[in-house]
Amino acid sequence: MPTLSTLGRRAGAIAGPSTPTIRRDRVPRTGGALLLALLALAWLPTEAEAIPRYSVRYRQDCSLCHQNPAGGGQRSAYAAQYLVPAEMVMFPWSDEKLERIDPQLGENLSAGADLRLQYFEGYEPAGFFLMQGDLYLSFSIDDRNLLYLEQGIRESYDLYGLSYGLPLDGHVKLGRFTPSFGWRFADHTRFVREKLHFTPPAHTDVGVELGIQPGETTINVALMNGSAGSLLDADSRPALFGRVSQRLSLASLGISAGLSFLANDAGAARRAGGGPFGSLHWGRLSWLGEADAVRYEDDTDAPQTELVITQELAWQLRPGLDLIGVYDFYDPDVDLATGKESALSLGLDLLPQPYLQLKALVRAWRDEEDEILALLQAHFMY
Repeated sequence: MPTLSTLGRRAGAIAGPSTPTIRRDRVPRTGGALLLALLALAWLPTEAEAIPRYSVRYRQDCSLCHQNPAGGGQRSAYAAQYLVPAEMVMFPWSDEKLERIDPQLGENLSAGADLRLQYFEGYEPAGFFLMQGDLYLSFSIDDRNLLYLEQGIRESYDLYGLSYGLPLDGHVKLGRFTPSFGWRFADHTRFVREKLHFTPPAHTDVGVELGIQPGETTINVALMNGSAGSLLDADSRPALFGRVSQRLSLASLGISAGLSFLANDAGAARRAGGGPFGSLHWGRLSWLGEADAVRYEDDTDAPQTELVITQELAWQLRPGLDLIGVYDFYDPDVDLATGKESALSLGLDLLPQPYLQLKALVRAWRDEEDEILALLQAHFMY
């Protein structure tokens, strides 16, 4: 298990990218070339310790690295000033450089930012795509209360008040935000995010969330409008979201398991379901999985149940470089033999410096036809 110098410190990733409509027709040669180049970087010598980048590898709650207890968005002061630049990157920064990182704009105001630029070759539309541009501002009223703004490009934003200090290390969050459900992957093309409609800009909703964290257990329950992407409830019927998880360790094996659920009765249309999620971490290997079944009913068509699965396996080749494989599966109606969709992805995730992340990905997509996708991505962050 990785070690942290100040694991007990509590500081106090996502109006994320939206994805364009793409015609998948051929493999960009540039993507394959960059994959090979990044793979070669794995064997460069380094003195840094092998510290995996995912929260499951640290066996810690998401609030260790983010202002939002559900994860995503602005990084905590601990993550921005120490964890990322000193332990997670390929080339750790010196103490002198670490002193230059200061997200605090004043005694009660801190800032952060994310920019993701993606390149498509052989797609329509081809060329560069600005996936994400987010500015984060946190106004700390005191050591337990803050106001948070996450403003993205287009119509994507979060705006809420967050208060700690409830019993059992609890919190309350009020405003517009993404409900807690399953794994909050930064890649919104993962089927458990895309197919369940947790994709920008319609991923946020207005409501209130209560959370507690007794020991290694985390429980979040949110009462929302059920009108994602809107400021008002379109049907005057609230939606309910919930997420429960438990972490434990067995010798060198880290384990987490949880369950998510959602229920939204919009009158003429009803949506309810959920499912398990979990993770395993051992040595340099990390696995994350989620499976959800959601039943749809309306007044015109027959009820249908969709099944969506995402499995991720990450192998840390060296500090700051992960080889990642992802399997996605989607069945829009388990009662029908047709309509199934799956994707198998293989890529490299490189973090050479604390402000820069590079990704290269090849995806084999199977639906009505067998297709190959490829993409390159640069992520600038602070």
